[in-house]
Amino acid sequence: MEITKLIAKIVRQVELAIIRHETAKAPRRKVLIVSKDLEQSCLSLENNQDLKDCCDVDSVDNNVQQVNLEGYSKVIVCDLDNDSLSKLTSGIFDSPYLKLIGSCIMQGKDIAIVEDDIEFLQYQDTAPAPFLAMFHHKLDTLREWGISVRSLDDLVCALCQKGDTADDAFRGEAVTAPAPVAGSVVTKKALTEADVINANFKHQKEILVSGDTIVTEVASEYGKKHGITITVAQ
Repeated sequence: MEITKLIAKIVRQVELAIIRHETAKAPRRKVLIVSKDLEQSCLSLENNQDLKDCCDVDSVDNNVQQVNLEGYSKVIVCDLDNDSLSKLTSGIFDSPYLKLIGSCIMQGKDIAIVEDDIEFLQYQDTAPAPFLAMFHHKLDTLREWGISVRSLDDLVCALCQKGDTADDAFRGEAVTAPAPVAGSVVTKKALTEADVINANFKHQKEILVSGDTIVTEVASEYGKKHGITITVAQ
C-alpha cells in the first residue's frame, strides 16, 4: 500500500474515532428510517456502521400500522415513488407509509428524503421535460414544507456530526464549519470528507490543496461523486 493511501486510511480512522468519542459524551440521536419495504431498500443506510456508532437507528415499513414518534429527532424517508410523491403533496395519506410521513410532517420532525430513492429522478435523461417539471414542482412543495432532499452519503455524514452542525447539514444548509474558500489553497494537514461536503454546500467545483496536505480517501471519493476537483497547487 502506498504511504499516502496508508496515511489517508489512518486519518479516516482517527476522524471516526473522534466522532465516536464526541457522540459518546452527548445523548445519542434517535433516527427513524421510513420505508415502503425494508427488505428491498435503504439497506446500505440501515447497515451503515458509522451511522450506528453515532445514532440509535430504528426502521419501519408499510407493514407497521402505528409508531410512537416521541424521541426521534431525525426521520429519513426512503422509496419515494411517483405515486407516493403525488399523494403526499396532495395531502392523501392512504397507506401506513404515507400516514407515518404525514404524522412526521404535522409533528414538525426534521425530515430528509433520500435523493437516490426518488423515482422520477432516475429518468432525468429520458422522460419528457414537462413530466419532469411537474414532479420537480411537487418536490419543491416538500422543500417548502421544510423537508430536505439529500444523497445517502450526505445524510450519513451529516448525522455523524455533532450539535447544530449536524442539524444544519441534515437540512441541507451550509454547515457551521467554513468551507474551503474558492481560489485559496488549503494548507491543513488533511483534507477530510467534511471539508469536501462543506465545499459542495457552497457549490464549489474545485478545491486547491498544498503539496503537503493529505487528501483522505473518502474525501477524494466524495469529490469524484459530486463533480468536485481536488487539485494540488503548483
